[in-house]
Amino acid sequence: MSITHTGVALKLQGRGIAAALVRAALDHVAAAGWKVRPLCSYARAYMRRHPETAALLA
Repeated sequence: MSITHTGVALKLQGRGIAAALVRAALDHVAAAGWKVRPLCSYARAYMRRHPETAALLA
């Protein structure tokens, strides 16, 4: 699966919403037995900050 964009409205930023979106996507990838291509810069940064997600990288 490719994560191409993680968007959160400006007025909602800083509340952990983008992190929750990426975490949910990664949980879905893991449950489906897939790999992920984090094309979105936020998703890439999230995965770098959470090394436990490295096994999900395509």
